[in-house]
Amino acid sequence: MKFLFITDFRGWLWETFPNWKRAVSLDTSYIETYFIDKGHTVIISSYKDFDFHTNYSGYYVIYTSSEDYCGLTKDYIEDILLWLNYNGAILLPNFYYFRSHHNKVMMELMRKSFHEKQLKNIQTKVFRAQEDIVGTTFHYPAVLKAASGSGSKGVCLIHNERELMRMVKRVSITPSLKYFILIPFINFRRKIKKLAGYYCKYNKKFIIQEFIPNLDGDYKVLIFTNKYFVLRRKNRAKDFRASGSGVFADIDETLVFQLLKFARICKMNIHSPFISLDIGYDGKDFFLLEFQCVSFGFKAMSMSDFHYEEQNNEFVRVNGNVISEEVFCEAIINFIEHDRTRQENLR
Repeated sequence: MKFLFITDFRGWLWETFPNWKRAVSLDTSYIETYFIDKGHTVIISSYKDFDFHTNYSGYYVIYTSSEDYCGLTKDYIEDILLWLNYNGAILLPNFYYFRSHHNKVMMELMRKSFHEKQLKNIQTKVFRAQEDIVGTTFHYPAVLKAASGSGSKGVCLIHNERELMRMVKRVSITPSLKYFILIPFINFRRKIKKLAGYYCKYNKKFIIQEFIPNLDGDYKVLIFTNKYFVLRRKNRAKDFRASGSGVFADIDETLVFQLLKFARICKMNIHSPFISLDIGYDGKDFFLLEFQCVSFGFKAMSMSDFHYEEQNNEFVRVNGNVISEEVFCEAIINFIEHDRTRQENLR
């Protein structure tokens, strides 16, 4: 098999954690050696110095994403990935999961296509701009989320319509101050000239989601084929958000196997070699809060001294630390082999 690994503009391939505060890139030398030793062809490239002259047809492409101001870097990465796909390369995971990275609108649209009803037990509405919520009825409290952002950035709890209008303006405001100032004049000019259409100052997409009470935190679950890594996160002080809190707690062993079964249902609906899940539990039901398949952090893996493995439809606790790069590589190989077997069975 042929593999292309693409690092970001720092030269990083995803990230792992040698300690709780410091992040580093996965070791690309380890990954390159791993695949070469198994007889595979490997190219390590970057978006910054990408070679557009090589024929990548048939290559499996393992790539990174990026989150920057206005998403302009990610937009450039999107061009490269679509070009690779157009020329016969195989993206791992596929492009839809890249599109949903730090894009809660796309993530929620993908959720609507999941087969399992358990994964759709949170009601969510997606919006293009602030003006689109006019005339829409909501049940309060509700959770407002900007489409992009991580660590609970752009996430807030809404208690009434007045608060909703104020906070929607905050998360949907156009990112360019220049155009924010000019838009009223542009719209006035279009009106004078009797031109159809106008421009909106609050045009960044967002979602409004049902609020789930009685959540004192969430579970971060990382899945690499049959390996599951679990991290319990507590809410911030006097807040409903757990992501980015930096407050961790011990895992309830009486609950963990129910959690893992729910995570397995998520895996069956998400077609990716690597999955990051944010799962809530209110004492009765589990809720898939968010999921990612590209460029998520490995803290739940690299900082854990045990994990769980799926063996014959059962979960077994395995004690000891793991090598992040090895788990990453194994997940790629296992996913490809499983996918080939699945496609052969469908013929």
